[in-house]
Amino acid sequence: MRTLILLVLLFLASRCGQSIEKNTRFKRLLPDTTKTWSGQMTRESYNSTRDFEEKLHLESVLNGTKSQEIQMTSLKL
Repeated sequence: MRTLILLVLLFLASRCGQSIEKNTRFKRLLPDTTKTWSGQMTRESYNSTRDFEEKLHLESVLNGTKSQEIQMTSLKL
């Protein structure tokens, strides 16, 4: 029980020195994958999906949907 109280006190003491109003910003670290195999496959899939939507006069899935919908995909093995 003493150990638990000691840990709680140490935690609270370590938090007292930090400012609560500290503005935290997260840096987005995205690697450049345009030259990798997976990046090329993703780009091809993206472009073929946009072409397919255009040929069938479908709304783009990038804009979201107005209601719930089920998306079905086929896998090429």
